[in-house]
Amino acid sequence: MQIIGAQQQEIDTALAAVNQIFGGNVEFNRYEQTHTRRDGRPVWQVTLRVTSSRGPGHRLGFPHFHGHAQHRLTAACWHVYGSFIDALPSRTVVRSSLAGRQHPIMPGDAWQDQQVGSRALPVMLSQLCECSPDRRDADLRAKWEALRQRYLAGDLTEDTEEQRRLVFARWLVEHGILSETPTR
Repeated sequence: MQIIGAQQQEIDTALAAVNQIFGGNVEFNRYEQTHTRRDGRPVWQVTLRVTSSRGPGHRLGFPHFHGHAQHRLTAACWHVYGSFIDALPSRTVVRSSLAGRQHPIMPGDAWQDQQVGSRALPVMLSQLCECSPDRRDADLRAKWEALRQRYLAGDLTEDTEEQRRLVFARWLVEHGILSETPTR
């Protein structure tokens, strides 16, 4: 994306604000001042990425027809870019197709989603991540069901402090460290 009119410190501050939202998982992939306009405003070329594709803010690859899982990418998702643009100063102008528009936008503008899939498999840019509530809810339901199955299988037990002490005492008795008969 191209950022016009922001100073380096303001761009760094915007990244810090985005990292508060996305758990410190966002970093610059490209970050350079390309030139200065005639009116004296600096022009920056910035792209964002995530440090871990398993962390928040990562983008997913395009879905496949044959039921394969979408690949997790280190590219930043639509929500990261939108949050980053909103964190920039209001006088800043941004040109970015990832933010959903080809023409210049200002921080605080409504995020415009765009279709990036094919006619056969239409996908909106906002759907290529795990930030959406539907996907998050489905993931939580799947994780809950997996935990439930582990609990029913006996893999998970919730021990109280008293139960843990009793298990430790049994271990001491079994290993001859603690005797059931008192010694004088």
